[in-house]
Amino acid sequence: PEGMVEYRHRLSNDPDTQAAYKRITGWNKARGGLQIDEADIAAVRCPTLVVNGKNDRVVPVSCAYRFLELIPQSWGAIMPRCGHWPMIEHPEAFAETVDRFVRWN
Repeated sequence: PEGMVEYRHRLSNDPDTQAAYKRITGWNKARGGLQIDEADIAAVRCPTLVVNGKNDRVVPVSCAYRFLELIPQSWGAIMPRCGHWPMIEHPEAFAETVDRFVRWN
């Protein structure tokens, strides 16, 4: 059976999926990169872990930094040599990061 990574890779090469992605990312970039109003993000009051790949081309690392600025009780982890899927690209480091966050909070 096809796994999630293989499925996403196959879709990423599909011309219709690529066209849809370009439309979505164009809209997102026109809004400044965040799809949620900053006031709504700043209203989050629970401890929040923000994890981003340093080389993420879907959600730029600048968005992670902005979330960290807006959410009062936020923790951040920027994964080096990592794209959009830290939990798949670096599962051990991702799990350690989540574990530390949960234990601290």
